[in-house]
Amino acid sequence: MAGTNGDVLLITCDSAEVAVVGEALAQAGLGYGQAADVAAAGLLAATTPFDAVLLGSDKSVSDAIAFLKSSGTRVPVLVMSGAGKSDMPVEAIKYVLSGALVQVAGLRDPGSGAVATILELISRNRTSNLGARLQDEVSKLSYIADTFSECLLMIDRAATIVYANRACHEKYEYSRGALKNCNISGLLAGPEDFARLKELIRVTRPGGSNTELTTVTRSGQKLLSLAVITPRSDDAGTVFAYVILLQDITDSRYAESRLQRRISALTSPAAGLSSLDFRDLITDPEIQMLQDTMAAAMGVSAVIVTSDGTPLNRSSNVTLLCSSLARAGSGPAQRCSKCIADLAGRADTGQQTRCTCPCTGMVEVAIPMVVNEEPAAFWIIGQVSLGEPAREKLQGLLADQGIPPGEARNLIAGMPRMTVHQLNQIVATFSMVADKVTRLAVQNLQQGKYINERNIALEELQRSEQRLQEMSYRDGLTGLHNRMFFEREMGRLGSDVTTFPVSFVAADVDGLKLINDTLGHAAGDQHLQIAGRMLSGVFSASGAVCRIGGDEFCVLLPGCDEAAAGQKLERLREEIRHHNESQPGCPVSISAGIATTNPGESLYDAYKRADRMMYEHKMKRDDYARSKSIDMILLSLSERDYMDHGHTRVLTVIVDAMASALGLGEDVQANLKLLARLHDLGKIGVPDEIVMKPGKLDEQEWVIMRSHVEIGANIASRSFHMNPIAPLIRHHHERYDGTGYPSGLSGSRIPLECRIMAIADSYDAMIADRPYRKGLSGDYALEEIIRNSGTQFDPELVKVFAGIVKSGRL
Repeated sequence: MAGTNGDVLLITCDSAEVAVVGEALAQAGLGYGQAADVAAAGLLAATTPFDAVLLGSDKSVSDAIAFLKSSGTRVPVLVMSGAGKSDMPVEAIKYVLSGALVQVAGLRDPGSGAVATILELISRNRTSNLGARLQDEVSKLSYIADTFSECLLMIDRAATIVYANRACHEKYEYSRGALKNCNISGLLAGPEDFARLKELIRVTRPGGSNTELTTVTRSGQKLLSLAVITPRSDDAGTVFAYVILLQDITDSRYAESRLQRRISALTSPAAGLSSLDFRDLITDPEIQMLQDTMAAAMGVSAVIVTSDGTPLNRSSNVTLLCSSLARAGSGPAQRCSKCIADLAGRADTGQQTRCTCPCTGMVEVAIPMVVNEEPAAFWIIGQVSLGEPAREKLQGLLADQGIPPGEARNLIAGMPRMTVHQLNQIVATFSMVADKVTRLAVQNLQQGKYINERNIALEELQRSEQRLQEMSYRDGLTGLHNRMFFEREMGRLGSDVTTFPVSFVAADVDGLKLINDTLGHAAGDQHLQIAGRMLSGVFSASGAVCRIGGDEFCVLLPGCDEAAAGQKLERLREEIRHHNESQPGCPVSISAGIATTNPGESLYDAYKRADRMMYEHKMKRDDYARSKSIDMILLSLSERDYMDHGHTRVLTVIVDAMASALGLGEDVQANLKLLARLHDLGKIGVPDEIVMKPGKLDEQEWVIMRSHVEIGANIASRSFHMNPIAPLIRHHHERYDGTGYPSGLSGSRIPLECRIMAIADSYDAMIADRPYRKGLSGDYALEEIIRNSGTQFDPELVKVFAGIVKSGRL
C-alpha cells in the first residue's frame, strides 16, 4: 500500500513484528511492502520505488544486508533491535547503516523517536537526491545554453539562481558567475514583478508558462521581458528547479505604440490616403491568387496584411508546424499575431524588416507594398529556417497543443530550410512583384481605367503563374520533380490508356537521419543530391524522377514493363557500387522496390506495391544497412581525429576474449564489439578545442567533455541499428565504487558490458604509445588493473582478465 509520506520495504518473517511495525508506519503516513526473505524483497523492489528499508530482528538480517550491498541500495536502511538490548545484529554495525531502532516496542507510539527517525531519513535522502539532480541539470544546461543569444537562467525552488548563461550576464551587465546564488528578485524591477513570477511558478504547467516582467540591469535600465518558465522535475514528478527564458520585448512594445500613431497619421485627411484601401486597388480573389501563386512557387508562406497586421485574406502555404501551433486563442497564435503587427509596424518606414519567430525560430520578412509613397499594405513572407531548429523548445510547444511526440518530431523535421542567399532572392522576387502590382493598380485608379488595366495585370499575372507553376514543380534541393508534380502526373497518366503499363520504382536513401545527426544537415543534403543525380542519370530519359519526401524518391516509367524497369534498377545499383568504390566520404545506400500496373489496377495501388517491395528490400538488407550506418559513424570520427582505428581493433580483441572466457551469448558479444567501436561516438558533439586540447582540461572543460556519454547515447538511441548499445555508451565511464559518471552507478548496477569495457579501455590506454610517452608494459598495466580492483573495476572481471593476459591470449 502507498503512503503519503513515503514507502518502506519491510524485510522480516516475524508476523508479530509485521503487525506492530505495519500499524505504526500506517499511522505515520508511511506505506510499506513486506517481504519474508531476500528473494521476495528483490521482486518487490523491482516493481516499487521504496524510500527506506527496514530490516527485522530475526536471523535473516545477515542475508538481507548482503542483498542490499550487492544491489547497491541508495536509500536509508534501518535495523530493528528486537525485544532485548542485546539482539542488535553485529552485521548492522559493520554495514554502517543509516540508523538502528532501539526497541521494536518503540514503534507502537506513532510519535516515537523511532518513527521520527524514519521520516527524517527519508526527507534527508530525498533532499540529497534532488540536490544531485539539480547539479546534473545545471551541468547539462551550461553545456548547451552558453551559445544562446537569449537570456537563460535556472532557479531552484527558493528562487535562487543556480545558473545563468553568458547572454544573461552580458544583458544585465554582470561579470561572469556573479548572478549565481543570488535571488532572482534582484533582476526584477519591483515586488509586483516578483509576486507575479512566484504566482506563475506556483501554477505553471509541465510544458511551461509565460508572462511579461519588468527586469532591470545593474546600471538601472528597465527592460520589458517575456519570461517563458519551464519546470524541471525528477522521475517521481517532484519539481526541483525552473528554467526561465527572458526575451527582451522593449523595442517591440515601442513599435506597437508607434504603429498606432502611424495609423492615425495615415487615416487623417491631411495624409491624402484616408479614403484609400488596398482592396480598392486589388480585389480579394486577386489578393488570394497572388498569394497562393507566389507562395507555392517560392516555397515560403505568404500573407498580405494591413498596417496593423490584419490579414486581408487567408494565409498561403502555411507550414504544418505553424498551423499546428496556431490554434485559435493559443499562446503561439497570439504571439504570432503580435509578431506580424510588430513586423508591419517596423516596415512602415518603407524598408524591408526581418524577425525571428519566438515560437519556432523561423524567419519572417515584411515587404512594404507602397502606394503614393506610403506603405498601404505589407507582404509577410517566410516560415523558413536558416539554421538548426530548437527541437526541445518546439517539442514543448507542440506538446502544449496536445500533439503526440512522434507527430511533433515529424512536424519539426518537415520545417522548410534554406540559405540566407536563397531567402534574399525570394525577397527580391516578392519586392519586384509587389512594386509592379501596386504601380499598375495606382495607375489604373488615377487614369480612370481601373477595370481595363486590371485585366491586363491579371493576364500578366496569369502568364507569370504559368512560368512560376513550372518552378513550383521542382524540388529546390535536388532539382528533381517534387511531390506536387508526382501527384499531377499520377492524375494525367491515370486517364491516358496509351501509357500503360506504368512501372514504379520506389526508392529510399538509407541512413539519412544518421548522417544528419552525426555529420550535420549540410552533409545530409549533399548525400541526397548525390542520390538524386544517380537516380536521374539512370531513369530520367525514360520517365520522371520525383523526390516525394525527405529521403523518399519515386520514378514513374510510363510504357515500361517490369523486366525493363528491373534492368534499369540493376544499372542504378551498379552506379552506386562504382560511386562507393571510387569516391571517399559517406557511402551511398539506396533501398528500392519495383511494381508494374496489372490489368484493372489503379496507379496508386501499383505505387503502394512498389513501396512495400522497397521496405521488404530494406529489411532483407538489414545487416548491410547496419554495417553502412556504423561505417558512416566511424568515418565521421576518424575525419575529426577522434577515432584511433588501432585502439578500436585492440579493444575489440580484448572484449571478444573476455566474452568468450565468460561464456556470454552472441547478442552480448555483438553489443560488446559494437561498443568497442562506438563508445566515444558522443565526442562528435564536443568542441574540437576541448577534444584535441594537448594539455590538462579545466573544470568547466571537463563538464563539457563528460557530456559526450549523453550525446553519444542520444545519437545511438535515434538509430534503429545502434539503439541496443545506447545505454552502454551512456554508462561506459561508470566506476565500480560509484564515483564514475554520468549516473554514479556502482557494482552490478553498471551493465556487464560497461564493466568489461572499463577494463579493456584502461588496459589499452596504458600499453598504447602516446605523443608524450611510450606505452607501458603489459605486466605493469595488469598490475594497475589489479590494484584498482574493487574501486574502478569489477573484482570478478579483473580475475578473468588477469587469467587471459597471463595465458598469453592477448
